[in-house]
Amino acid sequence: MSTSDSNGVRLELKPHRPSAFRRLSLDVYQTVDRKDNKNDAKLEFKFNPETIRFMTYVFFWTMCILAIIITKYVARPILLAGPMDGKSCPPFETGEGFDIYEDSHLIRIFGFNNICSNWDYSPSREIIAAYFPLFEYSLVLYILADFLNVAIHHKKGLVSTRYYTAFKICFPFMIIFSARFRLIFVGIAYINVSAPTFGFLLLQIALVMVACLNVWFIIEAKIEYHIFRGHIKVFAYTYLVCNLCISAIKIYLTALVVTTAGYPSWAKGDGGSVAPGQIIDYTWMVFNAILPLIFSFVRSRSENPLKVTIDLQALPSNNSENCIELVENEEGQIVEEAAVMFIPREGGGGDGRS
Repeated sequence: MSTSDSNGVRLELKPHRPSAFRRLSLDVYQTVDRKDNKNDAKLEFKFNPETIRFMTYVFFWTMCILAIIITKYVARPILLAGPMDGKSCPPFETGEGFDIYEDSHLIRIFGFNNICSNWDYSPSREIIAAYFPLFEYSLVLYILADFLNVAIHHKKGLVSTRYYTAFKICFPFMIIFSARFRLIFVGIAYINVSAPTFGFLLLQIALVMVACLNVWFIIEAKIEYHIFRGHIKVFAYTYLVCNLCISAIKIYLTALVVTTAGYPSWAKGDGGSVAPGQIIDYTWMVFNAILPLIFSFVRSRSENPLKVTIDLQALPSNNSENCIELVENEEGQIVEEAAVMFIPREGGGGDGRS
């Protein structure tokens, strides 16, 4: 209850909580200087999720370029030289060196090198593992930001509940699969090719979901770009169909490597310059790592950013100039309280303060 004294000072009385409840009560407040009171202050900033996605693909391709350079100028000479003691041990099973561009462990299985061959051997694997978080964290951050973007669009009625539901179902898988790509640095390809390939398989699924959901969003939100001259839906549906088809084949082939540590003979080809599996590899990269890079750049430059406002509910203020806060103890006495803590004792008698 509240009352006031003859000087107009407000007194607040708080009833004591019976010890039978055996509860710890802590009343928290802030002493606020009126001249510095800025309770209306908020933290506001804007960002575009597509800018984060663009940077994600930039980090991915710079990671690949760095791996190619290190492999060519550092790892390859080491592999060509072979073991220093002449003994046979992985990756030198024959006791002799080999050329990664002609006889790598992936070539022996796939019939060709894919992008992962550039970080299969030391020191490329260790260096790229240190660079990799830039790509990984950016991808996870984009997925989180895009979820917020989709959620606010759905709340405003700009995308359907069907799309929003599909995104929510895919959301945890995209996060988990993106983070599990690091398995490519845990498993050693020349010891057990299935282990690092499993990490690559999860990334493939994550990137396909990201790419397809992104283009599906354009259809749902009815976004138009002048470059397509009103035919954005035709392009979007064509992209989705082609990407899903090539991705189904790519994921199937990768899953075979994970489960059987082998590759079908038709995908290896007959030893020609370009194997069928390599064509599938290149095509998949175009749809899921090159075109999305372009899409994200266009969207980041043409669409409005998200506006984020961060606020908090301030603690109750206790201004010594106009308020004295009191509490009633067990004996019925009124005492001043400055963050008083009542801790009921065992047995119910007395009070404790700290």
